[in-house]
Amino acid sequence: MVHVTAGFFSRPEHYSGRGADGTSIARTLDLLCAKCLLHIILINSMMRYPHNRFVVQEHLASHHHYDFRLEMDGTLKSWAIPKEVPREKKVKRLAVQVEDHDLDYIGFEGEIAKGRYGAGTVSIFDSGDYYLLEKREDKIKVVLLGSKLEGVYELIRLKDPKNWLIFMIGDRPYVTS
Repeated sequence: MVHVTAGFFSRPEHYSGRGADGTSIARTLDLLCAKCLLHIILINSMMRYPHNRFVVQEHLASHHHYDFRLEMDGTLKSWAIPKEVPREKKVKRLAVQVEDHDLDYIGFEGEIAKGRYGAGTVSIFDSGDYYLLEKREDKIKVVLLGSKLEGVYELIRLKDPKNWLIFMIGDRPYVTS
């Protein structure tokens, strides 16, 4: 059994030996305990914030893209993502900020008529709740709890104020929404 004492990990001396991959069992236990502690810290910080809704709509318009929308400040903050929202760490995607949308638009699926802005077919790729962990002028950090998108994501503003990068930085914490 691994003990947590004053923020440091201690373990009885009888944990010795090596795992199948050559890693010491004690080191493996330390890493596992550290990962659990990080999940506890993340969950604790999530509980300080109310959860809101998010949606990712696949948009078959003049250019196929995905619309990423976060319910925030009484509106849907929106970004157009030319490729699918990343589902793996280390994959970064351009996210172009577009005009905010009304909250009613969160469940929209269907056709936008030719000649209108955004003409084409819109379908919901994923939706769910999210927790806002950090919001600054140049950075938004959220935990997405959807059926396809689960994890900690960041949006980072680039030099051009409408251009952002979106990427996954962590796995889904073990909580239910």
